Order: sequence, then C-alpha cells, then structure tokens
Amino acid sequence: MLKTHPKISLFIIIAFSVLFVITYCFAQNLETAITKEKANTKNPIPSCADSIEKGKAVYSQYCKGCHGPDAVRDKKTPCTETFCPANLRDPKLWRMGEGAVFWTIRDGRKPMPCFGERLSEEQCWHIVNYLHSLGS
Repeated sequence: MLKTHPKISLFIIIAFSVLFVITYCFAQNLETAITKEKANTKNPIPSCADSIEKGKAVYSQYCKGCHGPDAVRDKKTPCTETFCPANLRDPKLWRMGEGAVFWTIRDGRKPMPCFGERLSEEQCWHIVNYLHSLGS
C-alpha cells in the first residue's frame, strides 16, 4: 500500500476543491450569459402610462421583495457572498440594452430565479417599461 504524507493529501483535497469551485462558477456564468443578440432585443410594447402602470403592479408582486420599492435594493435584504439583489436603476444595467433586462427577468440569473414560467412575455416587457421609467 502506498503511503502519502498527510500534508500532501490535504493539499490535493484543497486543490481539487478549488478547481471544482472555479469550474462550477465558470459554468454558472455560461448558463446566465446573455448574448449580444438577446441584449439587442427591442421591446415590442410601447412605453406608455398604461404599460408602466401594469409593469409597476407586476414588479410590486414579484420583484419588490428583493429589489425594494425603489428598485435599488430592499435594505431589509442583506447582501451575502452569494446573493445581492441588483440595483435596477444602475445606468450600467441599461447600457446592456432593454433586451438584457427582459431576458434576465424571463430566464433568471443565478441566484435570481427565472420568471418565464410565472409571467408572460408581455408582463416581462411591462416590467422593463416600468423600470426604465424610473430613470437612473
């Protein structure tokens, strides 16, 4: 039987653990990446008072709990190493394109769940119009 030094065994375990974590994180980012084509998706629903009001209602029901009533981040929801709700008024978010916001709502982005099964595409676009109306 081959005997190894305990420090070498510990090093190997740590090295494989770090490799696993890096691989897992890379895979998660690939899953949630939004293509340029998706980011450039144009909103088919005109931004009008009716759409903004509908978006606000849907936002209040599904999004406000984490992102807060002002879309910055609910102060009662503390950030952790793995979870921190996005500031939905951040200009960087909107530079990616309204399609990126739509696809993030629809398909989710770890750890945010996808809402495509609960909300129609129209509802997701109404949320986009509402958020856009808030400005940065």
